[in-house]
Amino acid sequence: MTMTPAAKKISVLDKPPESESNDIYDITSGSFEHQEGEWKTTSKLKGDLCIYEASHPSGHFKKIVWKGVGLVEYASGNGAHADWISAETHYAETRVVNQDDLPKS
Repeated sequence: MTMTPAAKKISVLDKPPESESNDIYDITSGSFEHQEGEWKTTSKLKGDLCIYEASHPSGHFKKIVWKGVGLVEYASGNGAHADWISAETHYAETRVVNQDDLPKS
């Protein structure tokens, strides 16, 4: 796999680039919590998954789940207008599932 020019620049840095607390999505240890206005954001590790969740009292939310360097789940929206995608990776095959394609319970 080849690196993009931006990834090459970052890979040779002595320390990670500066970032704002609300720009942190992924962590490698422990947990991270941040609140900006009414938005509450948490990142935590659960086994080999990194789970990012952001929510607002109005019902808006975002959830992103990583396993290693691959995306496992992405969800965002507001209540019934939520969009959800789940990606299951098996060897070189990736399958993306939209919530509309899932069986109704």
